[in-house]
Amino acid sequence: VTDDSGAEATAVKKIDLAWGSTQDRSGTYERETPHSTPGRHSRFVIRTDGTFELQDGTGAAATVHTGRWGHARSWSGLAVAPGTAISLNFDAIDGEWWCGEGWGLFLLDTHMAISYCGVAIQAGLEEGFYTSAPGPGTPGLPPPQAGQLLFVRDYRVHRVNTDGGGLVQLSPGPGDRDPAWSPDGSRIAFERSLGAAPGIYVMDADGSNVIQRTTSGGGPTWSPDGEWIAFACAAPASQRGLCKVRAGGDAAAPVSILAQPGQVSSPAWSPDGTRIAHSSDWAMFDILFDIWVVAPDGSQLTALITHTQDRPNPYEFYQPAWSPDGHLIAYLTCPWAYSYCSSSVVSVMNADGSGMVWLATASGFARPTWSPDGRVIAFASSNAIEWVSADGSQRGRILGDGHSPAWRP
Repeated sequence: VTDDSGAEATAVKKIDLAWGSTQDRSGTYERETPHSTPGRHSRFVIRTDGTFELQDGTGAAATVHTGRWGHARSWSGLAVAPGTAISLNFDAIDGEWWCGEGWGLFLLDTHMAISYCGVAIQAGLEEGFYTSAPGPGTPGLPPPQAGQLLFVRDYRVHRVNTDGGGLVQLSPGPGDRDPAWSPDGSRIAFERSLGAAPGIYVMDADGSNVIQRTTSGGGPTWSPDGEWIAFACAAPASQRGLCKVRAGGDAAAPVSILAQPGQVSSPAWSPDGTRIAHSSDWAMFDILFDIWVVAPDGSQLTALITHTQDRPNPYEFYQPAWSPDGHLIAYLTCPWAYSYCSSSVVSVMNADGSGMVWLATASGFARPTWSPDGRVIAFASSNAIEWVSADGSQRGRILGDGHSPAWRP
């Protein structure tokens, strides 16, 4: 990459271009990676002043390795183009003992790679995103907007205050997930995926009066008037799509909104009731997931973020969530991994699909959810419920051991 004068651009700018960033990302780049071992994670922090940290572990047991980094086009004579190579020089780690592992950190297309005994390999450990947003949340730091959240722990729906207090288990399980508040905050829809009676359920905000509304489907979302619940559903001939069912009253069969070959997940009804956003692989069937919107009657199916055969991109997009005023959509951006999101970044775009911004790194299907005033987004990361301000300037942690948050209206 060269600038207008023909001179080689800076290494920081090469990082930006390698990640497809459209923002000013000067400052600090961070990446947190969860481990299968509970309570353990690692995090790279790369600063544009030439320093970096590798934090391994959490709390008092954490080990922090420091050093300096520089730009390199190869590692041990092995070219790593296309992409940008970052050479890490640890201050206190013997390179011979470490056999080179961790000495080379490469941005290969959209994936991370490390060196191992002098050979550059793709590495699942640190594969993912870097953003200049704040790092992992500070435990106990509540968001500026007070309220309540639903979340899932041990496949049971729980409620908690945004300061981490007032924890209450609402559903007994088994297999309860994807809770969603009604627009007035008086009822909760959720999916039950296990047991003798799977399907979409509705209960009061205190966990009482549990009523089954369907015998299948997942990812419920309420219409703004509270009359309907849309959800991802199966259809004949191996098709998938969206359905809706009455939220109350006598039992009635679900109504199909649309169905066609492909996968559908995480529908979200817009605040004005005119569109339902969802994630699907309809643009490149069975390969890549995008964000789509459709009218409640199944018309006007439109891709907000999409792949095409001529112009594929290396990301997948999941779990759209409308801001309270309907002007923005939060969602997840993940490296392509066929419906598997080990690394993610909480992202925001305008309701027409323009102005995409990366806010905060996360892990897995973080399910972003907005505060009622639109100033804060709660999400899950490393099996904890965290929050980030809508401008990406602040971040905190609400509680551990939970996922799939939903902010009470």
